[in-house]
Amino acid sequence: MTPYERPAWGSTKPSAGIILFILSVWILLALQGCGGSQANPVAPTTAAALAPSAVSRAAPPAPEQSARPAIANIAPSTPLAGAAAQVLYVFGTALGDGASVTFIAPSGATTTISGTALRYVSATGIIMTPVLDEVGQYAVVVTNQAGRPSDAFAFDVK
Repeated sequence: MTPYERPAWGSTKPSAGIILFILSVWILLALQGCGGSQANPVAPTTAAALAPSAVSRAAPPAPEQSARPAIANIAPSTPLAGAAAQVLYVFGTALGDGASVTFIAPSGATTTISGTALRYVSATGIIMTPVLDEVGQYAVVVTNQAGRPSDAFAFDVK
């Protein structure tokens, strides 16, 4: 093959690193499309855009804050026990900004993660890095900014 020829489609395999990168970007884009808490870098910041209007009205509560959170699943579905923090995704509805996540270990010990310790928060997903150091059944509860908790979602740690 000369330097000017392209390989035929399908003749090369993508590396595992490329596949992981594409999958990570896809997950983040999917979560951002669901109302994530990331700042909009293109939002206007002029004084006119920030000034309050002549008529001030109280905004209704955001839908994700007035509804009760519900956890649909987590990923990975069966995390491994260990002393190191690991990435954990919680998926559901009405999660939203200002949420906190509480883990209840098999021993009954609780750990709550909130604020900047949560890597990403949207109405449908939360990314965090908890330490799950006990083997057994854990429970996770998401509490939204309005103080409304989800039902406990049970999962096994091996």
